[in-house]
Amino acid sequence: MTELPLWIVSTNSSVRQKNRGLVRGFFLPVFFCPGFFCRGFIALHCYLKGFFARHCYLKNCHSCYCDTATETFGLSAPEPATHALSQNMASIFLIGPMGAGKTTVGRQLARRLSRTFYDSDREIEAACGVDIPTIFDFEGEAGFRCREQRMIDLLTSKPDIVLATGGGAVLREENRQRLKSRGVVVFLDVDIDVQVERTSRNNNRPLLQQGNARATLLEISKQRRPIYTTLAHVSISTSNQRHQRVVDKICRQIKKFNAEQTALERKN
Repeated sequence: MTELPLWIVSTNSSVRQKNRGLVRGFFLPVFFCPGFFCRGFIALHCYLKGFFARHCYLKNCHSCYCDTATETFGLSAPEPATHALSQNMASIFLIGPMGAGKTTVGRQLARRLSRTFYDSDREIEAACGVDIPTIFDFEGEAGFRCREQRMIDLLTSKPDIVLATGGGAVLREENRQRLKSRGVVVFLDVDIDVQVERTSRNNNRPLLQQGNARATLLEISKQRRPIYTTLAHVSISTSNQRHQRVVDKICRQIKKFNAEQTALERKN
């Protein structure tokens, strides 16, 4: 692959615009600003930092598909799936659409239960060294889903954690099997109006970068919502609710679910 600056080859308009701005920030001060050396150095530093991060990604990450996560972050190799639902300390896996609050609620839930919190999207970015839009730019959604599958397998093998998954993690059957068999799956639901408002604050969502965001979210919901409801052991709405209240509801619902599972096992 020809190594060109990302702002030339990238199909992401926001990436091109941002990097063109950095290049302009380097040259324009020469003519208009007495402190152009300082500004130019900072702009060049930012540009080169992003370029070399993506250069390393192209050189090293295309064939690894997150194998580096095991070495870099100490993630244990995946173990055979076990039915964790009978254990009081089963891991908790949060699923749901983008904007449902999985990451924010997950952190607070993990703090409440004194557990380690993971966000699968953030772990993928850490393992690859670039953000998710960049992965989409170079590999498309299919390449990202392959990385996501490997990361879900690694993270769900860890005991007693709270995991926030990406909105599309449930699309692959392998992910659904691991989530369902290795912990308690909690579906965080959200109304479309609230979802549109929340997602508008974040530009780091590749699937919403083109077209009408509301129409895209409705189309995605039509495809994924039946999967969420089928896969979940517990369902909670996060619309117009404080995060602490959502955490309270999750704890109560999981406690109730575990009691029902224990009673069912005693019967059998």
